[in-house]
Amino acid sequence: MTALNIEADLVKLLMTIARAENSIEQHRTYLSNQQSFKPYITFQSICCYTDNGIRIEDIINFLKGFSKGEVIGECELLMKEYDLDSDGKLSYKEFLKLILPVTDSKLRAMVSQRDNKYSELKKQISKSVCYSLYTLIVTEIAYLKIIERMKEILLQRKGFDPFRLFSAVDYRKQGFIDYLELEAYLKRRGAGAKAEDVAGILKRLDKDQDGKLSFKEFYLFLTKSTSEIKYTSTPVIKSIKTKEVFSPFKSPGSFHKEQKYAIHSTLDNINNEKVNAEKTGSTVNDLPAKKLIESDSSKEQSEVNGFKVLSLLKKEAVYVNEVEKLKQALALQSDVTVSGLYRLFKLHTKTFIPLQQFIEILKEQFHINITNTDCYIVLNNLNNERVERENVLRLLSAQRKEYAQLLLNRSSNAKLTQTSINLIQAIIEYTLKLEKEISMIKGNLKREAIQSAFKELDKSNVGYLTKASVNGCINIS
Repeated sequence: MTALNIEADLVKLLMTIARAENSIEQHRTYLSNQQSFKPYITFQSICCYTDNGIRIEDIINFLKGFSKGEVIGECELLMKEYDLDSDGKLSYKEFLKLILPVTDSKLRAMVSQRDNKYSELKKQISKSVCYSLYTLIVTEIAYLKIIERMKEILLQRKGFDPFRLFSAVDYRKQGFIDYLELEAYLKRRGAGAKAEDVAGILKRLDKDQDGKLSFKEFYLFLTKSTSEIKYTSTPVIKSIKTKEVFSPFKSPGSFHKEQKYAIHSTLDNINNEKVNAEKTGSTVNDLPAKKLIESDSSKEQSEVNGFKVLSLLKKEAVYVNEVEKLKQALALQSDVTVSGLYRLFKLHTKTFIPLQQFIEILKEQFHINITNTDCYIVLNNLNNERVERENVLRLLSAQRKEYAQLLLNRSSNAKLTQTSINLIQAIIEYTLKLEKEISMIKGNLKREAIQSAFKELDKSNVGYLTKASVNGCINIS
């Protein structure tokens, strides 16, 4: 991995931060524009354990009313980002940093001056404010998960050097990065960053709010992991995942036992035939040599077919990876919303459209010629030649929950850009190619080939496959 490639990863990370800050700012603005929103009352309503600050248990309890548990386990990311004094709770000042808009100073001042007197009774915040705050928090957590994963990838790159990266941005050698240097660096790297993108990056990384990014702030951002900080002694709620196991055979290890038994039986039969031949005076030509040769050749053919299966699986994994990357890129586009996608496919006023209309839209909007059969391949659970909202959402949403969450929670009236249109086109074309490839794999599979591929994947001879064993053999990141 060259220094230029590492810098390319850094630019991608910085631009994701810019998108995150701009998206969160939209949520803050929407929340603040609601007249019923009063920051201090909201702060006190969330505090359950103490009035001095919001602990991670308070955030979990708040999210429980809306979430099914997908993002609740990631609240530590939120605490790490906004708990600036690392005391294990969000003070009112830190809470305001999370919820109040930064770019619109007039709106921020107006919201701050609203009635903040907390009544003696337990005053509840309105449902609209609750939901707006929920979407803001969930979107923040989703972006933090994405940023954290990108940081981990960057840290694992060979030749990663934070000082060298800092020096690449600080071309004037001032010892800090200011707005002009960051803007010039992103321009040199061809990132196409706008003024609000540069400002968003600085807002997110400049913890002491002095208008510049010191090496300490830069270094801690890249290297400080959430695993180093624990905010609560109570167990964090996480969805339980069972061990992914696949076995096409009767029980773990049964395949290997059957194969071992078959080999011993074959050897015994050959020895018995030799003894019988000697007793009866038969020649070597009378022995079933032809059958043995055919057996060996069929075994070799089975192994060849097994490797074909593995290569097809690897090819399939590559396609799945590419499609997922495209879907994640689409989710990061600030102009893409669920309502916008529905509008694109004429589903904003109805729950479904005829299949033929969907085909015409693909032809007109994306220049994709697709048949009825192809539609059934691309769209899962297609009923009665009707394309429903769920079909479109499943087709274009990423598998990773944090990216899907971004798409679901985003609200924007912006028209879809050409970049987003191109991404949607690429997703549909790649998905069609992927599904056709899978159909071909299923059509060409034979039991012997499956068994041979299974043996190759099951390196530990345990009789079942785990996610780790499949990844180890197919080697797809």
